[in-house]
Amino acid sequence: MASFSKYLANALVNHLFGAPYSAPSSVFVALCTADPTTDGTGLTLSEPSGGAYSRMEALFNAAADRATANNTAIAFPTATASWGTISHFALLDAETDGNVLAYKSLDVPRRIIADGGFNIPNGDLDVSMNFACVSDYLANELLDHVFIDSAFSAPASIFACLCTAVPVHNDNGSTIAEPATGNYARVEHNDWETAADGLSSNASKITFPKATATVGTITHFAIADEPTAGNLLLNGPIGGETQILEDDEPIFDVNTLIVRFIPA
Repeated sequence: MASFSKYLANALVNHLFGAPYSAPSSVFVALCTADPTTDGTGLTLSEPSGGAYSRMEALFNAAADRATANNTAIAFPTATASWGTISHFALLDAETDGNVLAYKSLDVPRRIIADGGFNIPNGDLDVSMNFACVSDYLANELLDHVFIDSAFSAPASIFACLCTAVPVHNDNGSTIAEPATGNYARVEHNDWETAADGLSSNASKITFPKATATVGTITHFAIADEPTAGNLLLNGPIGGETQILEDDEPIFDVNTLIVRFIPA
């Protein structure tokens, strides 16, 4: 499955946290003779030159189970000269130049000579969003936002949650395990760092209400789009179990809630 570029990872993190990202009107496939790398751009790709080569538009299915794939076969023009050995493909937001969205190596590199062709069967070009911090709901919404131009409007506010058990990807805002006593409440927090290298974190402290009774042992955090219920967006471990007792005031210090949309 294709990996996100830093460009797309940063754009989607920032989109979620209040800096809208307009999805491309079309997505194009480029064939590459070298690794595009996570920092690659439409100007730095090693693509065939001449020989009737051109990028081809790709159409995608609605996301399901955190993944999407092309819904029609993609046929490149017949080569009129050698294109070299194709080792990777990249997805971009423009037919020329543009930004790399995702990329992947071929299972087996393929040399394209004059009169040769390159076809991608229906369903063979897949993009997934398997980052551990992202819920199923958010993964599908963001994939659709980018690849089928089904706009996902980021929530007007997001809320930090404390969890007493591991959230699972298909949880929602009603099924995550949160404290039920001791004055516990989610905390609205909309102050996040601008993403870099696919990573963002809280730009200011997040302070929960002082506990009026023992709340329990906190193991994870979650981020939801409503003060109660709603949709689970993100989650992760807090770095060790923490018991919240009466008169404790749980705080996440600056840059301690980390959201990452590309592998470390």
